[in-house]
Amino acid sequence: MIELDRSAEALPWLMSSEEADKRTTHTWQEAQELEERMTCLQLLFEDTANDMILAKEELGAAADKFLLRLTTRQRALTREYSCLANLKRPPDLSGMTEADRAAEAERLREEKL
Repeated sequence: MIELDRSAEALPWLMSSEEADKRTTHTWQEAQELEERMTCLQLLFEDTANDMILAKEELGAAADKFLLRLTTRQRALTREYSCLANLKRPPDLSGMTEADRAAEAERLREEKL
């Protein structure tokens, strides 16, 4: 299983919840990093769910200890995801040109399709 790096170096813009409540925007790069981090957490959560299903099928009664660890891991991932979701703010696009904004908007529309 992948261990997440929660250090200040991994997410240098991450701040306390008090500071986050005062802040209204992120830079574009910070918003992208936050989105990538949240996507990673979702994938890790899905992996633990798949591991739980496999453990129940293959290990039966011996899986209790393993399932407890997976459940604890899922709860930790959910808490971290919730914390990041609470920090999410609209990106500050003031540093981008109009052409950059249009290109980014088009890229995001294509990703959603």
